[in-house]
Amino acid sequence: SESCRLVADLLERSRGGLHLHQHGYSHTNHQAEGRECEFGPARSLELQRSDIEHGHEQLRAAFGAAVEPIFTPPWNRCTEETAHALEAVGLRVLSRDSTAEPLERTSVIEVPVQVDWLKKTAGCRLRGERFMHYLCEPFAAADALGRGHVLPALQRARRRLRPRRPGDPRRPGRRLVRRQ
Repeated sequence: SESCRLVADLLERSRGGLHLHQHGYSHTNHQAEGRECEFGPARSLELQRSDIEHGHEQLRAAFGAAVEPIFTPPWNRCTEETAHALEAVGLRVLSRDSTAEPLERTSVIEVPVQVDWLKKTAGCRLRGERFMHYLCEPFAAADALGRGHVLPALQRARRRLRPRRPGDPRRPGRRLVRRQ
């Protein structure tokens, strides 16, 4: 597919600096009611394991060692059964919403996420400077408390992502994606 060719091109251009992880299988809501969830209580351990395994096999076949043993469920929601399915498949890390109840009785490492990539304010999706501010805010707080060293890198990224204005000097660096 075109998406696979684009990812393969990005991986080649990154020279080992880019890694991938699995985000669900089909991004299908299997819940009859309630919040959307691909790996929710409506699905058995075996069905979840099968989808996770098939998805992981497809990623590994297409992208090899660039695929990390990390799983993020669509909508950042899943069940305890999902963690057991991940263990069975050999995935070691689960990244999901930071408000989720911690898992019990599993060796899977949880990495909670707090970034809402589709964040909206007053009904409008955040973009550009406002979105970068939203991304940098938690890191800035951690940095101010002496618990983070990521802020300078994020600030550099913020400057790079700012739209170029007339008169701005050309920014150095190479593009990873070719313009069509």
